[in-house]
Amino acid sequence: RKWARQNLIAAGLIVGLVVLVGASQFRSGLITRSILETSPAWDDTTHAMDWFDLERGLRERGWLKPGVVVAARNWLQAAKIDYALGGSVPVIVLKADRRHFAFLQTGADRGAQTVLVIGLPDPGRERPFRDDLVRLASARYCDLKSEPEIVLRRGGLPYRSFVVLSARAKC
Repeated sequence: RKWARQNLIAAGLIVGLVVLVGASQFRSGLITRSILETSPAWDDTTHAMDWFDLERGLRERGWLKPGVVVAARNWLQAAKIDYALGGSVPVIVLKADRRHFAFLQTGADRGAQTVLVIGLPDPGRERPFRDDLVRLASARYCDLKSEPEIVLRRGGLPYRSFVVLSARAKC
């Protein structure tokens, strides 16, 4: 009985430690930051992070106003962006697979003057990601130009950068 109790306590402590280290990695990137200078390609935890830095960056630049629509490359990033922006501007999807956005965005960009095309590339894939965003956006919008990136912070430190393009909604 004493042996079983000791094993149960040890197992509980190990599980608690693993959860604590995992939560710390998720929140701050502590483990990967101590080993690597940049976000590793295999670190997919940004999909679980809130992207509120994007809202702050867009607000500071004065881009969250009537007549602006945000476009994302795919439905998953559109959902993260829409959540971060709190519904303050319409968010649309550029690719064909729009999932629930197909029902939400019917004509969302019709009355817009400016479209902000935004996305968060995977580490090491920044150039192909930007090229794909340009290709998708230039098929629908005019006068596409690159804007300064907006930094996504993790644990208070810069982690990754959003690609931001602006365009005229009507050609």
